[in-house]
Amino acid sequence: MNSQYSFNPDIFIWARESAGFTREEAVRLLPLRDAYGKTSLERLIEIETGIACPSNAVVRSMAKRYNRPEIVFYLKNAPKDPKHGVDYRTLEAQTSKIEQGLANAVVRDIVARQDVVKATLVDYNEVEEKTFVGSATTRDSKFKLAKSICQTLDFSLVDYRKPSRPQSAFNYLRGLVERLGVFVVLVDNLGGQSTKISPKVFRGFSIADEYVPFIAINCNDTGSAWSLTLLHQLTHIWIGSTGISNHNTSHNVEKLCDEVASEILVPKSEFASAPWENFETLDQQMAEISHYASKINVSVTTIAFRLFKEGVISEQRFSSISRIIANTVSKSKADRDKSIRGPSYYSIRAHRSGKPLIEFTDRMLADRQISIHSAGLLLGVRPTDVYRMLQKNRYD
Repeated sequence: MNSQYSFNPDIFIWARESAGFTREEAVRLLPLRDAYGKTSLERLIEIETGIACPSNAVVRSMAKRYNRPEIVFYLKNAPKDPKHGVDYRTLEAQTSKIEQGLANAVVRDIVARQDVVKATLVDYNEVEEKTFVGSATTRDSKFKLAKSICQTLDFSLVDYRKPSRPQSAFNYLRGLVERLGVFVVLVDNLGGQSTKISPKVFRGFSIADEYVPFIAINCNDTGSAWSLTLLHQLTHIWIGSTGISNHNTSHNVEKLCDEVASEILVPKSEFASAPWENFETLDQQMAEISHYASKINVSVTTIAFRLFKEGVISEQRFSSISRIIANTVSKSKADRDKSIRGPSYYSIRAHRSGKPLIEFTDRMLADRQISIHSAGLLLGVRPTDVYRMLQKNRYD
């Protein structure tokens, strides 16, 4: 046992519960074994009630399993999780506390990245106000917001639809957004398949900072949905609303952001002229929607949402389509990974981080403005992998 440190047992309870684990679940993950005439569960209870002191190995394991920095366990009191904007999500009954804990850990990770970038740029005297952040309000119409965003981005619907793959169309859109000074990162897990983030609990997250705006997108969602999520989160930034989203269509702000994103990708004038029909079966309707969506590089959900808003299909039919799409996300993700696995692990990580974050990290590390540990945090890799990643993925 580690008797060198005096721990506050409340921190162990807080860390476990905020990660969504029961004691029975936690002992299966931690290096606690039946010993000293006690079960592993009894040993965890003793740690959480202050009767026993955990070993260094147990503390390190808790930090990894609970997705918390190791230093947290040595504090006098459990830290209060700061509120990072508005939680716009509706969490389904079948969503586990563990999944919710993973999503919250992703938000903490993105906030930490943004903090590092902003603090470094402030010290470097390179911050520049982004006037588009908070330039609109929720009282503006979806058409006004869509027009403002398109004009500021210099977005071309023709160019967006040119690529044959939705991921390539997303790359075009992402490039425009990043050119404005918005950092766009893709997230899929917290370092392993056991920490994979479900779109049910995390679709996207935006930080509407006037100097260093950030957007995170869950790439476990279907590839065709990335663009809608990016524009949805960009609308959050436009109205100055920091927050986390999933597929909630009941919140007024979420509905507005979805409507703006949908209007940009599928303008009303074009959509209204399409030959939509009320097919008798769901399969027929899905086939028609899928065909139209694939032609214009958008998701099936985007088209279904528009049909619902236009009164072409019922809310029940829209919900049925959404459930079907949710069930196909995992297979789509697996197929997409096969197609983009490409040259190396580092190329994939570079795509996740995005060009601006790669360039920022490379430059600031060379100028010794950030540590190798901060560089690893920014790029989502281990510190030992940072230099190899930068060497293989430098942008001209």
